[in-house]
Amino acid sequence: MATLVFKEGYQAPKPVIRQKQLLNHIVDGMAVARPQAVYAEYPISSTNYSAGFTKLTYGAFANAINGLAWWIEDHLGHGSDFETLTYFGPNDFRQNALVLAACKAGYKAC
Repeated sequence: MATLVFKEGYQAPKPVIRQKQLLNHIVDGMAVARPQAVYAEYPISSTNYSAGFTKLTYGAFANAINGLAWWIEDHLGHGSDFETLTYFGPNDFRQNALVLAACKAGYKAC
């Protein structure tokens, strides 16, 4: 877990040095560092919210991304010219997983 450090005084806080990373690397890093951290919650029922929600962890999300990337490469081969894949479906975590998996397989998704 991240910790906050507070210093007494009137000095302005120094900015945290941030490293630029690809989103795929961030998800993979979270899956290694904190696999049980919740990435998203989605409704169990597609018609109402009273049935509750299911949690999707970073570990499961990274596993889904890697499985999709493997499936894409197995069926379409590795992308050579950054071809476009199209997703028709609900706007939920499956779309996010496909976008990241397509990047890993050498494609782009819209």
